Amino acid sequence: MDDALPSVVEITTEGGLGSGVVYDKQGHIVTNAHVVGEHRRFTVNLADHQQPLQPN
Repeated sequence: MDDALPSVVEITTEGGLGSGVVYDKQGHIVTNAHVVGEHRRFTVNLADHQQPLQPN
């Protein structure tokens, strides 16, 4: 459990809230399509609830 928790992210869009996981060392995130949907803007927070991640 302690190994998995740091990879869990919270994704917030104008339409709601969902979750995902950090997939690789480059920071790619995998989530279900309905979490982001048609939204073009979203915020990603790590499980430790520190500052939101910034896009590269």
